[in-house]
Amino acid sequence: MSESNGYSESSGSQKKGLSVAALVFGLLSVFLLCCGVGIVLAPIAILLGIIALATKKGGKGMAITGIICGIIPIIIVAAFAMAIKPIWPYREDILKDYSRITVEQDTIFADYEATGQIPDFLKKYEEEPFKSFLEKYDISIYKIMDSLMENHKQGTLTQVSYGGTAAAVIPANVVLIPFTA
Repeated sequence: MSESNGYSESSGSQKKGLSVAALVFGLLSVFLLCCGVGIVLAPIAILLGIIALATKKGGKGMAITGIICGIIPIIIVAAFAMAIKPIWPYREDILKDYSRITVEQDTIFADYEATGQIPDFLKKYEEEPFKSFLEKYDISIYKIMDSLMENHKQGTLTQVSYGGTAAAVIPANVVLIPFTA
């Protein structure tokens, strides 16, 4: 057994199991972040990578790569959490209103296009606390309605039913609020 930089080189790949596992979990955590699994796998990758480095059984590069790949999803989730923090207290109202717009879209957008007036249930977005939140990002309920109406005309505004138990899916081009903390 020869020692090089404190890492054992004997038995080849048999000693690199933790490093390989850290790398695999790290890569999976990055690629599976979009479906929510990545945030669960990230700490496992970091832990396995640290253990692999501490035991000095080889695969130092793989262990470090696994740790870095495990850190990436955690940073992304933290940034996303900070971005949605200001809107979080209003999520129920926003999702219910969005759901109602999608369910009643034919009537709502016909009236909006004819009169230029938003429905009564959306007038709260012209008042506090919604008004200051929207102004912070230089948007208004009218800009949002224009964007939604464009999606409606293109047939891409999908009907969403929100009863407080499932998240509504909002088309990407409708989300006008930039992700900044």
